Amino acid sequence: MRKKTAVLALLLISLATPAAADNFYIDLETLHGWCRPYEVGGESVGSLCEGYLNAIADILAHGLPIHDNRACIPERTPLAELRDLVIAALNGDSKAETKVAHDWAARAIAEAFPCEASGN
Repeated sequence: MRKKTAVLALLLISLATPAAADNFYIDLETLHGWCRPYEVGGESVGSLCEGYLNAIADILAHGLPIHDNRACIPERTPLAELRDLVIAALNGDSKAETKVAHDWAARAIAEAFPCEASGN
């Protein structure tokens, strides 16, 4: 039993390393695949596309940056509006600097909803 616990602990530690973590990020191709049904007018309750973008928008809307991306999203902005702007950006950005979806989507949202410069 102890041997099994030790092996499991080593496995979990190896998965927690930064190099392993890079493999768990959602890439742009995956995000685009999740959002593609909306491009053809499909609606899917609880879709991965909207859930993923909702999480990113929620973080940004609470004033927390994602990498260096900050956004000032108006309080009553519908999720469908965020989804549609990210889909439009996905379709228009063939040379994305990053392939990591959360960084890219946060940048797209930040560009659409920039924060006012604080005069300080």
